Amino acid sequence: MTEREPQIVLTADRGSFTDYGGSSVLGYVACMPSRLVPRLFMDKFFTPPVKVDPDGGAIIAPYALRKQDI
Repeated sequence: MTEREPQIVLTADRGSFTDYGGSSVLGYVACMPSRLVPRLFMDKFFTPPVKVDPDGGAIIAPYALRKQDI
């Protein structure tokens, strides 16, 4: 079995690489300073991790990373 080689590698901070729990409005909350929203609370509710495949690659890229301005 051969290993799958990625054609495109996307990297981002956790605030950008999330689906904001299904609500795009939460993207604004992800920009708040940690002194206002504790990190644990932010990671659990506002910036949950995206689903990954067995190799650790994201199943889909969140909108902010796949959007292209032309």
